[in-house]
Amino acid sequence: DLGYLAEGNQNFRSAVKNSSHPDLLKDLATNGQHPEYLFLGCSDSRVSEGTIFSAPPGALSTQRNIANQFQPIDNNAISVLSHGVRFLGVGHIIVMGHYGCDGVQAAMLPRPNTTDDFSANSIQRWINPIRYTYLNSSRPEIFLYREANKNKTTIDPPKLGNPAFSALVEENVKDSVFNIIISPVMQQHWNAYLVQEQARNGTSSSAHRRADSGAPLKPVYVHGFVYDISTGDVIDLGISYGPHGPTSQAPPQEAVKRAVDQQAHDH
Repeated sequence: DLGYLAEGNQNFRSAVKNSSHPDLLKDLATNGQHPEYLFLGCSDSRVSEGTIFSAPPGALSTQRNIANQFQPIDNNAISVLSHGVRFLGVGHIIVMGHYGCDGVQAAMLPRPNTTDDFSANSIQRWINPIRYTYLNSSRPEIFLYREANKNKTTIDPPKLGNPAFSALVEENVKDSVFNIIISPVMQQHWNAYLVQEQARNGTSSSAHRRADSGAPLKPVYVHGFVYDISTGDVIDLGISYGPHGPTSQAPPQEAVKRAVDQQAHDH
């Protein structure tokens, strides 16, 4: 029933109108978007970034797909990353997986015979990188589960809370974080940022690229999170990277929410 969506839209507009920043939508339309965060998440209906972080419009630029993957051959994800870093000026890129992910679960099952099934084949092609991680991971939880099921042609799907299932969700997030940090988009941005910093410190006279807005380049950071669908908790995996390499300066979830609230207030 589409009436459910119409009612929800009315409630949303009323909530904005009656909030502490009733002109937020008009401000965003007039002045454009300036999100601090780029969010790469799963297309799962239970993992809405705006809801999880209580984020208003304009706070998060978003890319979602099955099992929150960033792959070098996915031009859509690459273009979203490029747009976020180069044109929007985001400061943080968050890859967030979630426990109980259907795409990760499917990658743990024996490959089905889908020769004549176009839709099934498309899903299997998409989750192939996760299946590769599952088949090659040395993480103990995954290794033991894989060994226990390696000679079976059919197995029951792992359930939420299964240690191997949870571990593969986390490893898949790490894969996407790694693919982002080695991408030409991030490598070029970080290199340009470091040249800019050297020029500021007087250690280099090389000309440096500025953001497309004309502002100085920002030290963009990439983080890996996992969302627990049963509790609503967001877990920081402790894998954060910036222009100088690994960093412990991952934004805690409360800090993310505070920054989002402040941005809404500023609008």
